[in-house]
Amino acid sequence: MWLNSWRARRDVLSALQEAELEALPGWTWDQRGDRWTSMLQRLEGFGAARRHMQPTLTLGDEQEKALAR
Repeated sequence: MWLNSWRARRDVLSALQEAELEALPGWTWDQRGDRWTSMLQRLEGFGAARRHMQPTLTLGDEQEKALAR
């Protein structure tokens, strides 16, 4: 919650505070957008390997189940 509050109120952070957050490993200002991109890439990889875009919750490995969710 703390991190998301600062993402939403980025305009009140100093340049130093922004830089400190951006220096953190894995930090992103657009968490949802980055998640979308990551999941889309995973789906593309799944489709290329399986020749379909229908991951299942009941069959397959944990990665396929996570993609289906």
